[in-house]
Amino acid sequence: MPNLNQTNLATPVSVEMTKAIEKLVTQDVLEPVSLSPSFISRMFLVPKSDGSARPIFNLRALNDYVLTTPFKLLNMYQVPDFLQPQDWLCKVDLSQAYFHQLISKSHRRYLRLIYKGQLMEMTCLPFGLSTAPKTFACLTNWIAQSLRDQGVRIIVYLDDYLLAHQDKDTLVKHVNLLTNRLNHLGFLVNVQKSQLIPQKNLSFLGVHWDPWKNQKYLPQDKVSALRGRISEILKTNRIDSRALRSLIGVVNFASFAVPRGRLNYRDLLVFLNSLPEEQSTKLYYLPEEVRVNLIWWYQNCHRVSQIHVPPQLIS
Repeated sequence: MPNLNQTNLATPVSVEMTKAIEKLVTQDVLEPVSLSPSFISRMFLVPKSDGSARPIFNLRALNDYVLTTPFKLLNMYQVPDFLQPQDWLCKVDLSQAYFHQLISKSHRRYLRLIYKGQLMEMTCLPFGLSTAPKTFACLTNWIAQSLRDQGVRIIVYLDDYLLAHQDKDTLVKHVNLLTNRLNHLGFLVNVQKSQLIPQKNLSFLGVHWDPWKNQKYLPQDKVSALRGRISEILKTNRIDSRALRSLIGVVNFASFAVPRGRLNYRDLLVFLNSLPEEQSTKLYYLPEEVRVNLIWWYQNCHRVSQIHVPPQLIS
């Protein structure tokens, strides 16, 4: 019998990982299995915004053998078309979303790990599987469509539902209809992350929306995080290409909400394109035009833009 403690495929042991594994076993998401032909992958932890950690399977090797087809998820560019002036808003977030979707027993041998010498397998849809987002989106979109057929205004991004209505009391009824359906189907609603009481404004897909004032802007936590990041870069006056690419991704997203944002990170792109790809961790001094872009973002990332831009009057 092979010694599972000595294999280099085993998930590294740590206090945090032990807690995560024990929790998954308690929830029946992971279960011990006897030795048999298996596809072994490692598990790692990714920090969440609330300070906890999400267990992720490193399924890169398995994904090479998984057939995926293109699909599109909802994005923030579609939200303005959904919203109407003076909408009341609610959102419903699911707890441990992927874990609601069971995996066929015949396929679980491909989703196995080794921890402390024990062979275990996932019973539910894991984070890290290339087909997981589409699989789960098909399920939650079906739920949303079933409510649209009943007159509910609703959109969904994976496990995050946004509901809107001009009448506050009607919206409450629609939220109850959604939560009752989710509970009936076995889903758990994350009450802490949800907004079940109608609001005039709330955050959805990383943007704060206020249809009563026709405004959209970055939530305060994102503003603070971006300013902190820029402040550190300006302080050291140096950056590597990997960190620069990550920062550009953040400001590209933020440009949707920050007016004139796209005009003020072009020099970041020019700088990135001038750096050699093979030296992603080498530090480079910031050109003056890059510093100007960063200072602009530090000073302006809190600014507000319009959800619906009124058509220009033709003179």
